[in-house]
Amino acid sequence: MMFGTGLMEFVIIIFLYISGALLGAVLLGVGIALGIRWGFTWVLKDITRDSEFGTWLKQFFSSPDK
Repeated sequence: MMFGTGLMEFVIIIFLYISGALLGAVLLGVGIALGIRWGFTWVLKDITRDSEFGTWLKQFFSSPDK
């Protein structure tokens, strides 16, 4: 009987570590992307509630009357 890890067990452990690291990196990237998106959405909603700033934006982005 052999006690300890064989080559196949070692390969499986390495594969699990690599796949776990990749899954963690993907989840972290998705979390950061969604956090940034929701953060910008929250900031834009908060900014657009300011009527004075909204008026300034309308004047800034409207075409000049000639």
